[in-house]
Amino acid sequence: MASWHSADSRYFAFILLCLICANQALFPLGAREARAPREPNKDEIREYQAVIIGVIRLVGNEPFTTLVITTADETDYIISETTEARRILHDMQGMRVKVEGRVEESDVFAGEDKYLGKTRVIFPEKYPGSP
Repeated sequence: MASWHSADSRYFAFILLCLICANQALFPLGAREARAPREPNKDEIREYQAVIIGVIRLVGNEPFTTLVITTADETDYIISETTEARRILHDMQGMRVKVEGRVEESDVFAGEDKYLGKTRVIFPEKYPGSP
């Protein structure tokens, strides 16, 4: 009976050793903290006047929707939420329109070094229904 107890103890010790080693190997994977997305500084934001022709679309899921104008080459321009034009253009979803205004373009990064693309925000000055 002593030999059975000895084999059981060795089995338990082996399992315990495996769990400790697995925990040590996986610990560094969870220890790395995620870096917050980097906000562009004012030097990285490019501003220019543009005439954009495209389709008005509402993208995203409620309550986080964004109104965009998508050009023929599938470039999205976010329509600024701070403008009166947004309310008028919101009712024109699915329509092809011409919008003139100031565009702010900046690069988007995840963390410090992973480049995700560009974001373009248009502040409409002339659009269908504008005075």
